[in-house]
Amino acid sequence: MIAWQPDAALPKLTAQFGGDPFGALALAGITGYGTGCAYAGAWRVGGSALLGRLNGTFTLAGTAGAADCAALADFLPMIGCGVLRAPAGMSLPGVRYRRGGDVLRYAGTGGEASGTEAADARTAAAILADSPSPWITIASPDALYVDLSHRMRHGCIRGRVACAPDGTPAACAVTLAETDRAGVLAVACRPDFRGHGYASQALRAMCGALCGAGKVPMLMSGAEMGAFYGKNRFVAFDKWAEWEV
Repeated sequence: MIAWQPDAALPKLTAQFGGDPFGALALAGITGYGTGCAYAGAWRVGGSALLGRLNGTFTLAGTAGAADCAALADFLPMIGCGVLRAPAGMSLPGVRYRRGGDVLRYAGTGGEASGTEAADARTAAAILADSPSPWITIASPDALYVDLSHRMRHGCIRGRVACAPDGTPAACAVTLAETDRAGVLAVACRPDFRGHGYASQALRAMCGALCGAGKVPMLMSGAEMGAFYGKNRFVAFDKWAEWEV
């Protein structure tokens, strides 16, 4: 059974799914916008899974049985879902595997914030757009800026920027989603500034901020970034996959 969730269900959904990175991402839409707009929503899938929407991004959290997965495969095209992000072990009939990677969890206790500053939405969106990666999809830089701006203003997400000596913003770490227990990060460094530690600076600052708020930093990445994140005290936690509906 797939059931639409009203805004009033958010505390219960957060209690059930908020400690999980997929859950945090699935909740990001209604956390930031509520359910009264066309581009945010949440649906329960059976009793132990949650489907969330933020703009054109759909995320499935939890676990779903075969019958629920079959119902979900029929339901996704009806709500305009073209690509679904989910735990790698999920099995949906009639959908095609697109790509996948690692879910990493921060194993440290804090981080250094020196040399960084709070990220404003325009700077963070520009760095993310200038630093393409196979695991962060940006359909529209303008739409990304509008979303980051709204959710930063409402205290739903945050970010840090590391600047070069001349003041140029070089790298950023931004939460794509936060709950009371977890923060899911995106990290980016402009190509001309790579290899100088700016991404690590921004990442350590964000980990420190999240740990200070009692939240576990998590992120989704490709295997090729394992050495970088390992150096910054991230360890394997799960696997993620994207499915083309």
